[in-house]
Amino acid sequence: DPEEPEKDRRHFVEYMNRRRRVRSAAGLLIVVAAFTALVLSTSGPPAPTPNPPGAFAFGALGDAPYYPWEEWRYPLMLQDLDANDLAFSIHVGDIFWRPCSDDRYERSLRWFTGLKHPLIYVPGDNEWADCWTEQEGGFDPRDRLAHLRRTLFPRPTSSLGRQTLPVETQSENPAFAEFVEHARWTKSGLVFATIHVVGSGNFTKPF
Repeated sequence: DPEEPEKDRRHFVEYMNRRRRVRSAAGLLIVVAAFTALVLSTSGPPAPTPNPPGAFAFGALGDAPYYPWEEWRYPLMLQDLDANDLAFSIHVGDIFWRPCSDDRYERSLRWFTGLKHPLIYVPGDNEWADCWTEQEGGFDPRDRLAHLRRTLFPRPTSSLGRQTLPVETQSENPAFAEFVEHARWTKSGLVFATIHVVGSGNFTKPF
């Protein structure tokens, strides 16, 4: 049939046109997704509300960042903390999910020391007690805890942050020198304290 080659050519042209349209649509979706991610990662929260006269405020945070999209947003959340008039912030632990690598500790230290206001940190189980699993890196949890204490508590009698706050710690007693994370401080006649108690029966039994 002399028309067969022409039909084949038309079918081939239509096939290639469909492929180009699919690729163009996929490319457009990628661009839209990237733009959306950029907007979400750079848009900040609304302006903070001033504290009432005679009052003070403090921040509390923890269990983040776990996922890649949280890592995009986490610096914005820290900027939001800096924008508020806070006497201090408390981080209640779980500064990451996995793995328990040294750079994760150092990254958190950079974040915390870069904050405008004082920050007091107490460890969670994610950053040491859970580090024995293969997904976390197969570490010895007690070794991770020792490294965590050396890294995140460079000056145990002082908070982290650009503005620092003096704190009392249990480590001031030579019999409990390792417990740099048990801290106590006062503000306007109120006493605050951090106590390091993690999951798995306070690390006395496996999951």
